[in-house]
Amino acid sequence: MHLSHQIRDVIVATITGLQTTGNNVHTSRIYNYQTMDLPALAVEIGGAEIEEDELGLGDRIQNWKQEYKIKITARNTGDIDADVWQIIEEVNEALADNNKLNGLAKDSMPVAVNEGDFSDESEKKLTTREIIFHVMYLTTNTAQDTAL
Repeated sequence: MHLSHQIRDVIVATITGLQTTGNNVHTSRIYNYQTMDLPALAVEIGGAEIEEDELGLGDRIQNWKQEYKIKITARNTGDIDADVWQIIEEVNEALADNNKLNGLAKDSMPVAVNEGDFSDESEKKLTTREIIFHVMYLTTNTAQDTAL
């Protein structure tokens, strides 16, 4: 399994069990909000920048800067902004405590919080936000499933 997927799985494990979202953490890009327990988090692998350095003997070190998107989905009840920012705080603190992602990464950090969608339809009433994390890790071009 490519290291990007292994890292995603560590991110999911790290943010599972938070006070606000509990075990409602998913890796699928497709969610059924009507059956999903909310608030919930979804972790997606985004784009990546890769720089290569010569290692010798034909192998090259690949320095990855991978983007991960953590999408927050919550129902619009009470003070939704305070609720969403509480989730953002919990996610950021949990990942700061494991910024090397169990040794798979050299570093990780939040770089943005994006506005999401707001639905005030009578049945849905959902808000979304997205936290963007950058994760820096190293592989070789011949073993992209192994962290250096």
